[in-house]
Amino acid sequence: MSVWHHDNLTVDGIPYTTRYPVPRHLRTGQTTAAEDALGLTEDQMLASTAVHELGHALVWLAGGLHISHISLVPEGSSTGLVKAHLHHTDAETRPLVLGAAAGERASDRWLRETGLWTPGRAAIVEVGARGDRNFVLDHITPRPVFGTGDPGDVDYSVLQDMADAELDLLWDRLMCALPLLLQHRILTGDQLAQHVGLP
Repeated sequence: MSVWHHDNLTVDGIPYTTRYPVPRHLRTGQTTAAEDALGLTEDQMLASTAVHELGHALVWLAGGLHISHISLVPEGSSTGLVKAHLHHTDAETRPLVLGAAAGERASDRWLRETGLWTPGRAAIVEVGARGDRNFVLDHITPRPVFGTGDPGDVDYSVLQDMADAELDLLWDRLMCALPLLLQHRILTGDQLAQHVGLP
């Protein structure tokens, strides 16, 4: 189970818990632009964003959810989008939640595998995934905790570990899809699934 850092960052006035400490010079009252905070080149930032979105999309596809499309927004921005049909049955809750958590975990893994990982960059990746994290927290009852609570509570790091395990099974496919998404900036779910050999 992870050690969580509870009081090292406030995002939009709300304390934000991270696995890794946010560098002191980035602890501001507002969200810092990811490009500035990560200190990556434009190409590296775009690749990190693509990996994040592919993490979502592939875990959802492998879990039987339908992806409409995956896209990277125009150059100069560090955001992407996976448009998925997320009306789900109880049987699909697991891939839904793990897919949401997988974006952040895919970015973290990509940073490690490319030699770009630092604790500070990992923390900023966590902050950039706050919408995904909120989605996960809203879809699990009882709500996961961050190193606090009763021994029977589910720690959010357990969900991250489960997302990591899903990504282990899909990583080669993700790396296969990465150049295609970077080239075209938008793929339909059918194009992505066909390219990586998933239903």
